[in-house]
Amino acid sequence: MMLISQRPINNIDYKFKGVVVKQLELLIENRMLKLSQRPKNISEHIIYADNMESEIYYGDMVQVDEDCETVNEKDIFMFQTYDEDNIFSRCKVINNNIRLIPSNKNCNNIDYKQDEILLIGKVINYGI
Repeated sequence: MMLISQRPINNIDYKFKGVVVKQLELLIENRMLKLSQRPKNISEHIIYADNMESEIYYGDMVQVDEDCETVNEKDIFMFQTYDEDNIFSRCKVINNNIRLIPSNKNCNNIDYKQDEILLIGKVINYGI
């Protein structure tokens, strides 16, 4: 008695079904659509601070969407100070000042005047 594998690679009698091709074409089309909808201006940065620990750790890589248009207090943002230090933190606007709120409970909130700090973008992916 001879056993014939059901897998196409080992079965010479295997009949190819076009449905698989259609599904593959749809998967590729959906993947391309998702890629085309991604933000265009994404930058990657390595974290060199511990102020966001419990979420983002020293040495983690993050992706920042520099074209972000929506700001939410729950989001993590990348800021740049006047001396060109990059800071990753949540923020809140209080009395025309920007308060940076770290996740690490051992770090304090920091207040900046609006002309002392620049919003670079929103962190869209971290822990890479």
